[in-house]
Amino acid sequence: METFGHNCAWRALGVNWLEYQRARTAKLRGILCEMGASHKLYVPAGCWLVASLTSFCQDQKIGNAAFTGIGSITNVWVLIDPNGTPVVKNFSTEPSYEMTSLLGNVTLRQGLPQFDPSGLPTGSYPQIDSTVKTFNAYVHPHVTFANPDMSISGGHLLDAQVSIGCEIVLQSMAGPHCIPGLAAGQIPPDCVTATPVTVQKLGTFSNWAPAFWYPKPASTVPGQP
Repeated sequence: METFGHNCAWRALGVNWLEYQRARTAKLRGILCEMGASHKLYVPAGCWLVASLTSFCQDQKIGNAAFTGIGSITNVWVLIDPNGTPVVKNFSTEPSYEMTSLLGNVTLRQGLPQFDPSGLPTGSYPQIDSTVKTFNAYVHPHVTFANPDMSISGGHLLDAQVSIGCEIVLQSMAGPHCIPGLAAGQIPPDCVTATPVTVQKLGTFSNWAPAFWYPKPASTVPGQP
């Protein structure tokens, strides 16, 4: 709480402190609403989940967001990388798996994602059209889902087909100018971009740009002593 003396100081400057605080709070709320805008998305049966989510972000001009979801899926393709050798596994023996959790974020990445299912078995999914020089929506999803014996499987979700339906909520995590289709010089400082990051013994991954790292990156390759 502001002290009486501080309030008097504002009055001495000819400013009504209470009116200033109300205006300041209203402006802050407007900024937070822009940065924290929520989007609700239902993906119906038969659709590819990650491809649909990426298309939604492109269409709705969502450049940065965090998302959560639940639903039912089948033909699930997950990737894990425990020791530097990526492993892709397909879960398609059951007509439907209960998705217990879908978590992830949306950033901007140079190029345009393409969703050719033939790349799923090798993990080359989505395919990035690098001839497109603008930065576009890039979805990084992780998933857990229940097997028939109620054990849980999961990993990095390449994609899955929706068997019944999926309910997703996206929460914006940048200002309104962080949108797909920007050139490199147009990206606002609060907008997270994805960039190749090499980690010793594990490989190269598309991760958040070093501007958002903590601690700040050293001059050495991440993962090295």
